[in-house]
Amino acid sequence: MRLPVNVPRRLSHETTIILVRHGESLSDLPGYYSENYDQDVLTEKGRDHAYLTGLALKKSKISAIYTSPLKPSQQTAIEILAAFSQTGKTLPQMRQSEDLEEIDLSAWQGLPLQKVKKEFSQELQSEVYSSPIAATRLKKSAVFTPIQNSIYPELALYQDSKKFWKTVLSHHQGQTILVISHRHKNRALINTALGIEANLFHSIQQSSCGISILKFPQNRLNPGELKAINMTAHLCESLPRLEVENQGLRLLFVSASNQNPQQIKKISEQLQEVSIYFCLSQILNNSQIISDQILRYHPNVMQFQVLKDDLLQAWEKKIQERNQIASASKYEKKVRTGLVIVDDLIIKHFLSQVLNLSLNQVQNWQLDPGTIHSIYYPFEHPATIQTLNYRCYL
Repeated sequence: MRLPVNVPRRLSHETTIILVRHGESLSDLPGYYSENYDQDVLTEKGRDHAYLTGLALKKSKISAIYTSPLKPSQQTAIEILAAFSQTGKTLPQMRQSEDLEEIDLSAWQGLPLQKVKKEFSQELQSEVYSSPIAATRLKKSAVFTPIQNSIYPELALYQDSKKFWKTVLSHHQGQTILVISHRHKNRALINTALGIEANLFHSIQQSSCGISILKFPQNRLNPGELKAINMTAHLCESLPRLEVENQGLRLLFVSASNQNPQQIKKISEQLQEVSIYFCLSQILNNSQIISDQILRYHPNVMQFQVLKDDLLQAWEKKIQERNQIASASKYEKKVRTGLVIVDDLIIKHFLSQVLNLSLNQVQNWQLDPGTIHSIYYPFEHPATIQTLNYRCYL
């Protein structure tokens, strides 16, 4: 079901940023490696999804749209504006910003992906040149070109993102702004807004046409408030698709404080087609009641209940076991999905661990009632927040 995105209300002095990754482009298709690539354009699916994104956002009072100079970003904006035109209102002004350009992997542009995997396997694993060793190898490559006077493009992304925030927050106080950029750039924008370190660059997933929402109460870069991550319900997805779906564990968090039976019913329907392997809930609250309602389409799911104080310790033990299994290279090539029904404080604890933030830093994050929060724990790689405050209904 395609429903409008519920953009949070803002006070007059707050600036709200709606952040969208461009629609599917040729660089997202298998075959050749491309990020910042002049010939990259949207696919037909990418255009359709961009238009659906516009329909989802058309009720938002957007004052301006910022895009990068690259075609996928601009083409996504054009499709979104086409959807906005149905309202009959004055369309927001579209502006380009070079600070929104994607990571520039000049050494790999247009190369067959198998060649990149073979010759630059270590660098491809992180997709950013984060070490002097990687930079040295690329300097020796015949196709290497300097990247904006920097051999550390992930740091350049952070620097450009901070410049962009400084400009936008000073020029659009109290307004709602739509920013359409790219996968890596969106991550850098979110990370710099929240104070997340560069070594956790890949800790937040950004799907094609996924919608994230940030709010800046003081019109300053820090601290920004995170309202939503990677919403794709307007694309008829019950949950965002995993970027690398091979093996690991995905946890779906639902608040145990929810007392609204209609919202719980909607979550149950949303997860009806999702394969759930187990359910973990707390003792001494209504989490068992919620789990029974959500799992009505999953009668054979294994259910466990633990005390609040035991849950975090039990999970840390599971993470250690996961690492041991991964190091032995005997794990199953499959993603297991677990449903976790706990209070909001524990959910925030999990989120803060992924981002290496303190609980105080995430304390002002609002976990909306009736939403799902997803964290993916792949084997041998750091965890990723797949979505926050995800819902398929108004």
